[in-house]
Amino acid sequence: MIKTQLIAHDKEVFDVAFSPKSAETFVSVGADGSLRLFDVRSLDHSTIIYETPDAKPLLKVAWNPNDPNYLATFSADSRSVIVMDVRMPSVPAADLSDHDSSVLCMRWAPHSSSHMISGDEDGLRLWNLQSTTTSPTWSLSSQKITGMDDSSIQQLVWPSTSPDWLACSTNECVYTLQI
Repeated sequence: MIKTQLIAHDKEVFDVAFSPKSAETFVSVGADGSLRLFDVRSLDHSTIIYETPDAKPLLKVAWNPNDPNYLATFSADSRSVIVMDVRMPSVPAADLSDHDSSVLCMRWAPHSSSHMISGDEDGLRLWNLQSTTTSPTWSLSSQKITGMDDSSIQQLVWPSTSPDWLACSTNECVYTLQI
């Protein structure tokens, strides 16, 4: 049964993600370049967590499964992943901008609140995001994972039962990687 139709974005909605800690909270991203936070107990409004400066479409959104304060998103033709803290809307907590080409996919680690993998047209990047409670800045490092063909990474899976393994797909292949 449909409870309601939400009209919050000005254009198409491309992705939705529920909070890993609350069934009442979800976010969406879309062609209008906004990341919006909703609460199912009050669907008459949403909170804009982030808007791209140039109104580029936001394509994907992922909630950190170990720390529900953090979300990640990326925009069309962008070489970076934006990490947002829902407690501080509008200002990115981190900009993961070490990609050589446009970001196509991303996935938070199922076992760590500070690790993420992202894929672009040239390969994968494993991110280590470290922050301290005494400083609002993050210490970022990334490692490029090579050895795959030159096809664009299309999908990533990081299983919670085997956090040392990843699977990714390209246009023609599926790879399993031990990290």
